[in-house]
Amino acid sequence: MRWNWQLPDWPDFRFDAERIRASEEQFLKGSGVVIGALHHLDADERDGLTIELISQEVVDSSAIEGEILDRASVHLPT
Repeated sequence: MRWNWQLPDWPDFRFDAERIRASEEQFLKGSGVVIGALHHLDADERDGLTIELISQEVVDSSAIEGEILDRASVHLPT
């Protein structure tokens, strides 16, 4: 896999909106569920959920770059 900056048309990024529409809709629905859930939690629960979501994002983003992280290594226990 090549990095974006290694592509011949860099930095003139283009995409086909129709090809990603289903993924975009899935993301937006999932985001709405998370935001809705946050409104029903107290401050400590919101903080805990935020930490969990950010920790998972770190693990997933690292995996894209080929770095496999142990989930427990990306945050301190609360």
